[in-house]
Amino acid sequence: MSVEDFTKNKDMKMSYFRAFLWQVVMGCLLSFTLQAQTKTVSGTGRGLQGRINNNYVIGLRWMPVGDTTTANSSATNYYLNAWMRYRANGYTIERRRKNSTTIERTVTILPDSAALSALALSSTSSIESEASDLLYGALYEPIELDSGQVNGQAIRIEQGTTADEQYQRYTLTALGAEMSFRAAQLAGLGWIDSTVSFGIHYEYRIREAGISEADTAVRSFVISAQAVPPTLVLVYPPRAKGGNKEAMVEWRWRDSNNATISNYYKAFSSYFVEKAPLVSPIVYTRVNTKPLFPFSDLTDTLSYRIPLDTNGVNYYVKIVGRTPFDEEINSAPTSVKGVEPIPYYSIRFDSTHRSANNQVYLHWVFPADTVDAQAQSKIRGFILRQSSDFQTFQSVTSGAFLSASTRQFTLNNVTQSRYYMISAVTVNRDTIHSVPVFVDLPDDTPPAKPRGLLATWQDSTKTIKVTWSPNTETDLLGYKLLHASLPNEEPSVLADSITTTTYIDTLIKMDNRKAYYYLVAYDKRYNHSEISDRIELKKPDKIAPARPVFSNYGLTASGSVSLSWVNSASIDVASYRLTRKPKGNTGVGSIIKSWTVAQAAETYMDSSTQVTSYTYYIQAIDSTNNMSADSIDVEVLTVMKSKPSLDSLVGVADTLFKQVALRWVYDATGVVEFQLLKAEGTSEQLSSWKIVDSFARTIFDDKVALGKTYRYAIRAVFSDGTMSNWKEITVAINP
Repeated sequence: MSVEDFTKNKDMKMSYFRAFLWQVVMGCLLSFTLQAQTKTVSGTGRGLQGRINNNYVIGLRWMPVGDTTTANSSATNYYLNAWMRYRANGYTIERRRKNSTTIERTVTILPDSAALSALALSSTSSIESEASDLLYGALYEPIELDSGQVNGQAIRIEQGTTADEQYQRYTLTALGAEMSFRAAQLAGLGWIDSTVSFGIHYEYRIREAGISEADTAVRSFVISAQAVPPTLVLVYPPRAKGGNKEAMVEWRWRDSNNATISNYYKAFSSYFVEKAPLVSPIVYTRVNTKPLFPFSDLTDTLSYRIPLDTNGVNYYVKIVGRTPFDEEINSAPTSVKGVEPIPYYSIRFDSTHRSANNQVYLHWVFPADTVDAQAQSKIRGFILRQSSDFQTFQSVTSGAFLSASTRQFTLNNVTQSRYYMISAVTVNRDTIHSVPVFVDLPDDTPPAKPRGLLATWQDSTKTIKVTWSPNTETDLLGYKLLHASLPNEEPSVLADSITTTTYIDTLIKMDNRKAYYYLVAYDKRYNHSEISDRIELKKPDKIAPARPVFSNYGLTASGSVSLSWVNSASIDVASYRLTRKPKGNTGVGSIIKSWTVAQAAETYMDSSTQVTSYTYYIQAIDSTNNMSADSIDVEVLTVMKSKPSLDSLVGVADTLFKQVALRWVYDATGVVEFQLLKAEGTSEQLSSWKIVDSFARTIFDDKVALGKTYRYAIRAVFSDGTMSNWKEITVAINP
């Protein structure tokens, strides 16, 4: 893109130009810097192709950049503050030999407004005069006047705040210095050292003039240069395509992926295109009088359309690269010639056919055959392309041409419906495309059974991630994921339009310990695959099982504790354990029995008790070691170990005196009393009747009636609080 092309719109707003030029400065000019933007000045240097007093000279170029000592942290103000001080104070250059601390030469460089003005007003229209015009306007013109010209186009600074004005002036200064090294010298942004000695390696410190030594570290820049012939980088050779009395020339000015080509980015600031007829002697003429700048940072190439006098005549075309020091370097030439334009010819399919054995026949017509006898000679051939999605068409012959006389083609082993397009390629390498046609094939073949189904629990999101291996069918449309909560349950569709191989299940029922997934693939004809193998996922179990419940307990005649219970109702219980501890004990107790759920124990006889009270509880443990409640809230059972029953108990009915005599035998020691119960009949509940002292062995009951039956029970009470078991007898009083 040339500056004249860029500036031909006279109504262009300066705000747009400013933003665009900022991209130019950052992407083009500052690419030549050799240090980070934390210094006030940045530049480049090299030995120029020239001799003064048989010594090589060294040229230096620089621009004001960032200012780390400024309180304002804005990157824009970094540049503007340094630029404003440069315009007022200029720069001091100190030269020393490499690895030496002795300063050999010191010069101060200031913008030369008079010389800039004189060159800008020169009658000779040149890059130097236009660059000087631009620089003078950016540095000195009042805001109400045009700031200068770029390739003959006046550029006016937008009126606005002082910061906006200085920002625009800075970018215009950068562009003017980029256009011409001679103009940059007059603007105080370039210098030639003609007092160097051949082969010596020098270091130059460029710093703001008038600053203290303390500020030099952050407001200066050191660059090294050796007084030897420079190694010049060649311009990348161009490519050219001929048209009707013209050619499009394209070349690379940068390639960020190619270390060699990227050097061109640093070497050349602008370009010219030259052409020459391929006749002896070869004399090149410059096509563009204005330089071409790589303004856009979005592409690695530049292109330029050049006129050709005659079609069919070969021309040499070359690119001339202009360095930041006004040197011009030629590329290798390439040849091109203009070609006669070819009228637009249409092309279309006139018939398509598919066979039962998976063959597709295509036939097309080239109507130009009937209107232009030479039409076929103006095409190189045909390319047949196909697509399954109407988006990307691929050649069926790997890019090879079908001959210009071909009008039909047969494809074998076609397994799916596709779009087809025929293209004619002209001798000028233009391409004419037909309207695509769709050839539909019957398809009742389902996709393969999905495989590789895997489900994993995502603890952070409390979801289940389901993944699988992708099917390879070219006409695959998607997948359906099915879900069940039980292994024998009919699965339901969880999602039916999945186009990836991953699904996140967020609708999880946590009341089920397991989840089951199945997958079905389907194609664009909605043929469904066989359902995949089932995948099972055990969800993380955070819920304790239901606690077991005691159903009965008691003391046996031998003094053992008999326990019965109902096991946990939870289906994931793996084991149980029975714990005993003395009443009032706050410890964990002793486990007296543990068993697996397969053993199905629901009773226990504890014969290892002492004369005390005990608390028993059962815990259920599931497969993930969640444990049911182990407090007394589960079930509390307090029992007391008892003494043996009475040795004998006899009841005698006396009908004469209407009484019952009860006699018993019991020789245990420590008895303090006997307790007796009585009930009339065989179904009445026994209730308290008499308490007698420990020496009694007989008692009479005269509260009886003839024809009645009575029941009696007796037990001994000991001094330690324990009791014997009840001894019961039934007595009938018959008349």
